[in-house]
Amino acid sequence: MPLGRDCGVLMAEDVLKHRTSLKDPHPAPGRLRLVQQFLNTRQIETNTDELASPQAVADWLSHRRLLEANATLDEPAWQQCLAARKALRSLARHHSGRPMTAGEVEAFQHTFGGVQPFLRLANNGQLGLVVADGNI
Repeated sequence: MPLGRDCGVLMAEDVLKHRTSLKDPHPAPGRLRLVQQFLNTRQIETNTDELASPQAVADWLSHRRLLEANATLDEPAWQQCLAARKALRSLARHHSGRPMTAGEVEAFQHTFGGVQPFLRLANNGQLGLVVADGNI
């Protein structure tokens, strides 16, 4: 699902300095806030999901300028988005103290195993992690 090069950008210093728990009510700093918002689109406690359909995902991404306005997503792209969220939620829980199960590790590898990130240094000196092909 092509979302553009900047979709895969996380400010490395934010990631290294802060670990965000899914239960943490405090906003994450900088660009890590976008990841936190993405992870929190699914609320298991209330059985709500902001990404409940391909159009809901397209709207969520468009609202954050990660996809063109009025764009649509197909079923495979929607499923890929849900898989990415689930894998990242497992990783966030792991960094909050809960080990990942073998199934969660396998799902993470399946979802992100082909991603080739590289570092980018911005003009302001901030170091960023960018996905090479921009297809996350």
